[in-house]
Amino acid sequence: RPVILGRGAMGLLAASPPTGALGRSAWAQKPFPGTSAAAAGAAGPPGALDGGRRLALGAGAAERGSAESRRSWPFSGLATLGVAAAGLRRQCRRSSGKPSARLVGSTARAASVAPPPEGAAKKFVWAKWRTFWACFFGYSVCYFTRQSLSYTAPFLKQAMGWDSLAQIGQLSSLFPLAYGSSRFLGGVLGDRMSPSKVFCLGLSVCGALNIAFGLSSSLPMFALIWCLNGCFQGLVAPPCVKMITNWFDPKERGFWWSIWHASINLGGFCIPFLAGGLAQTFGWRYGMIGPGALAIGMAGLCFFLMQDVGTCAMR
Repeated sequence: RPVILGRGAMGLLAASPPTGALGRSAWAQKPFPGTSAAAAGAAGPPGALDGGRRLALGAGAAERGSAESRRSWPFSGLATLGVAAAGLRRQCRRSSGKPSARLVGSTARAASVAPPPEGAAKKFVWAKWRTFWACFFGYSVCYFTRQSLSYTAPFLKQAMGWDSLAQIGQLSSLFPLAYGSSRFLGGVLGDRMSPSKVFCLGLSVCGALNIAFGLSSSLPMFALIWCLNGCFQGLVAPPCVKMITNWFDPKERGFWWSIWHASINLGGFCIPFLAGGLAQTFGWRYGMIGPGALAIGMAGLCFFLMQDVGTCAMR
């Protein structure tokens, strides 16, 4: 269409009579480029030419690209070209609201996406449930590292020779403040980084801090390590919420989110037997080292089981 309209505009430019006496006489006496003298004589004066013949002669002149015709009528041609451009703009405005058949066909072809193959669908389902149960059991183990001191404290008090539980209360009071502040950081890191990696980082560091607590022997070191444990505990829950939100549809998201949150109850049920049993059998240090080692092992397992929804081929 641009080529045809361009040729038509050049034809109008070539066929339009110039203004002024000198220009009109030159236009009347000189034939169009590319036409014979007989055809020019038969055409008659410029006023006798009708619109159809003038456009036809002008189109022939434009096709041959005569430089002589462009030199003869420079100013009137520019005016005619402006009129043709204005008509082209009006035509474009009238037809702008009508989509072309080619555009409609390409849109329809793009919308008809083939369904995913059966193997890819199975892979997606396996990755979805693998990630969910890794979040469930991983967060249960994380709860071990959060409550291990509560069930090891009586044996710790006896081994350290403390007269009261004041020292244990000082240690416990630092944890909620650090944990509450770090959950905001965990949410920000979960949005900017891979949620599964943030989860594994927080779980592994909490496990290492539990082991470090079991290897320490002074109250200031206990306070420092337990405060750091509270800081890294906040990196575990927000990534789980992010992954569950990504993998599950809104219509089923609330149900599975509640199932995941029950992992806290599972961890709270198991930790007295784990930490309390180890502390009573082998000493308070093993009551802290055991949950820490289990958390590090679970973090390594979750690193291979979890999959971010952005790296899944089905999404």
